Amino acid sequence: MEFKIFDKDNVVNNIKYSVYDEPFVWISLSSPNRYSLLNATNESLKDTLHLRFDDIEEDKQIWWEDFNRHLIPFTDEQAIEALEFVKKWKDEVNLIIVNCEAGVSRSSGLTMALSILINGNDYNIKDNFHYKPNRLVVNKILKFGNKVLYG
Repeated sequence: MEFKIFDKDNVVNNIKYSVYDEPFVWISLSSPNRYSLLNATNESLKDTLHLRFDDIEEDKQIWWEDFNRHLIPFTDEQAIEALEFVKKWKDEVNLIIVNCEAGVSRSSGLTMALSILINGNDYNIKDNFHYKPNRLVVNKILKFGNKVLYG
């Protein structure tokens, strides 16, 4: 399985204006207070999934005074939803596009964990200085991955 990671500013244009010879799916990750980017179309785009959670690595809500709201972590339910989405499409597509706001933490964490489960490697994310995989995302995807994808 191939993955492409984007930030929110580049993902829509890439999907709209790139030519993909093969069908692909798109997983968009954003903060709860952000709007959905899932307005891009491409005839090769088969399905989309949008998950909203904050880029935190604690498995509990945290009060953030600067934003006057709780920060929401990646949940078990979201991990299972992402894995079920991938399971649905893994035999029909060879590309998953993943984006988050900066294209650094949430998207690389999801991509890293999915690649470990599907490809048997971390997609060279751990050694790439550009990425800082969100450990909560990685751990939850790996926790449920084999059971959901192959169980």
